[in-house]
Amino acid sequence: MVALGNAPTWPGAGSARGNVYLPIIANQVDPVTAFVDMLKADPRQQRPVIKTCPCLAKAALWRATGLANGEPWDHKDSKGRRPNGLARSYGCTLPSSYADDANYIESLTAGTADPMVAFTSLANSPMHKIHLFGENDFYRVQTRVGIAMAEREGSDYRYYWVVWIAAE
Repeated sequence: MVALGNAPTWPGAGSARGNVYLPIIANQVDPVTAFVDMLKADPRQQRPVIKTCPCLAKAALWRATGLANGEPWDHKDSKGRRPNGLARSYGCTLPSSYADDANYIESLTAGTADPMVAFTSLANSPMHKIHLFGENDFYRVQTRVGIAMAEREGSDYRYYWVVWIAAE
């Protein structure tokens, strides 16, 4: 609490004359924004630039919501569609060399609402860190990112993170 102004006048308010107590309200950081910030700022990041892509972000949220609501925990949905094709079906533009029946864009993690824990789980995974940090030429040119988290109480993992990174 911060003390300002006049003394409280309710019974039992004490003797702090000249003070009014107001709560301090702190802004919470959006977990997805925090994840994107960590991705951009990590010293292991090998991409020269990373831009948030609204289409990829919306599509990633659609995917995360599907996972939270029972879609298979896999790099394909219940209809057998893979991330490249899913992104296109949501209206995202991907390079023509990205086959619809493949995954060149998606990393998944789950089980936590904490963006640091989610980020660290992928950063410490030998396969996912290649995608996350652009550790080879194929992934290094992927500079557009869409990240989402969905929550569903009672589901297997409760929190589902989808990281989509793609080339223009």
